[in-house]
Order: sequence, then C-alpha cells, then structure tokens
Amino acid sequence: MKPIPFLTEEEIQKLQDAEANSSKEQKKTAEQIEAIYTSGQNILVSASAGSGKTFVMAERILDQLARGVEISQLFISTFTVKAATELKERLEKKISQQIQETDDVDLKQHLGRQLADLPNASIGTMDSFTQKFLGKHGYLLDIAPNFRILQNQSEQLLLKNEVFHEVFEAHYQDKHKEKFSHLLKNFAGRGKDERGLRQQVYKIYDFLQSTSNPQNWLSESFLKGFEKADFTSEKEKLTEQIKQSLWDLESFFRYHLDNDAKEFPKAAYLENVQLILDEIGSLNQESDSQAYQAVLARVVAISKEKKWSGSDKCQSQG
Repeated sequence: MKPIPFLTEEEIQKLQDAEANSSKEQKKTAEQIEAIYTSGQNILVSASAGSGKTFVMAERILDQLARGVEISQLFISTFTVKAATELKERLEKKISQQIQETDDVDLKQHLGRQLADLPNASIGTMDSFTQKFLGKHGYLLDIAPNFRILQNQSEQLLLKNEVFHEVFEAHYQDKHKEKFSHLLKNFAGRGKDERGLRQQVYKIYDFLQSTSNPQNWLSESFLKGFEKADFTSEKEKLTEQIKQSLWDLESFFRYHLDNDAKEFPKAAYLENVQLILDEIGSLNQESDSQAYQAVLARVVAISKEKKWSGSDKCQSQG
C-alpha cells in the first residue's frame, strides 16, 4: 500500500470546524481531533479518568494504520494489563469494521495484515515490553533468557537485605571506614546497630523508584537538600516542637500528682516527677532554643534513672 500523507495543520483545523458545526450527538472536541491527527511532533494528552484518552489513542492508531503504517512499527504503552487488553479489543473491532467498509483493495489487504499482526503488536505495559525486550536481547547484558521479575515482597526484601549487607561490609572494611562508622552512629540511635541506617537507605531506594533516572537524581539532586536547607528555620521549628512536648509533659505530670499519685505518696518515682517539673518550671517565654534543648536533655537523663521502677513496686503492694 502506498503511504498516505498525514494531515496538515490547515486540514486539521477544517476537521475541527466541521466537527463543531456537525449535528452529531456526541462530537469530538477540538483537542481530541488535534491529538488524533497531529504528526511529526510529541503530543501530551492529559485528562481525567473517563474523559476519552483510550478513545483518542485508538483513533490515532487507526488513522496511522489507514495511512500505510504497520502495526509492528508502533510501540503502544498502557498503565495496566487490563487497559492493554481493552485497547486491543477495540482496535480489532475497528479494523475489522474498516475492512468491511472500504472498497480500496490495497487498503483492505493492508488492514487485513494489521489485523493478523495485532496479537503480536507491542501493546502493553512498560513492564511487559521491557520483559519481552530483555527476553530477546538480554544476552547482550549477560542476562539469562529465563529470568523473572521479583514480585513477591518477601523475596524483594531478602534480596535488598543481601545487597545492603554486601555494600555495608565493603564500606566498613575500606580505607574510609572511620567516616562510615561515624555515619552509622548518626543513625544508630538506641539500637547501636545498622538498622537505623538501613531504614534510611531503604526509604531513599523506595523514593528512587518514582524518579525517571535514579542515578542522575542521586548525583545531581540528592545532596541539594543539604546545600539549600534553611537550618535556622528548621531549628526554630524543632524548638517549637520541643516546647510543646515539654508543656504537654508538664500538664500530664501535674495532673498525675493532683490525682493518681495521692494513692502512693511515698513512691520513689515521684521524686523524678518532681525533678522533671522543676526542670520544666525553670523555663519561661524568654528562654532560647539552647535552654529548651538543655532541659530536654536533662529530662531524658532523669527518665533513664532506676527510680521509676519504684512506681511498679508501690502499685504491686497496693
């Protein structure tokens, strides 16, 4: 079949005017017509669910096939397997209808070939396309043709843990191990192990899956947060959170002393409660962030003392 030229901008405009002036009950919009017939440039169709994106895609494909394009030349990607199946069914129905309606022998033969090739057309999700591509050309990357995609969450976690520990050991034993140890301590917390760092690495990994180019994001954007961060503002926000937490703690302990603690007036833990209240009471509206942080540190230190166990003894005696 001899290729048929695509429509010019003027011809598309005429189609839009004709559609707008037609008596059809359901008309194509000017934007839909533009998306269907425009060629030679990238087209982005952004619309809400149920607004006709699949219809536009199907009509665009049918127009290209009618102009001599082979279905094997097209790569058609959908978000879901279900959408790909529905699109194939719609194309099959429309192509069959066009074959019956046309009197052009060349077009009829061409469309017949496209209908026969439709089951093998590249219509599907990106996952299915890349899987098919790697199955055919994976040997170039030393990938076995019988590979499979890890979809089981447990298997994925096992593999992530294995890779993490390999990288962890490599860094822990190289010449920069002191810096790595310092990094590890920053995320260790009370656990004093690698779990905190591992959780942060996994969070970054999960975010990377949503980027178009993970390697570029790591090399170009990952550290920009540190470079552009307003630490003064963040420090003020943190201080406000500390303030609120200390005031909430003070309210809780004062309520406890006025109500529940009366049953155990000699409980050893009450001494710690009073110490904490005294620490918080030393603060006022003019106290700066350093004062709040110092009080918080002392409150945390008091909370670790063994005198808190006295409350359990007292309650068990009661």
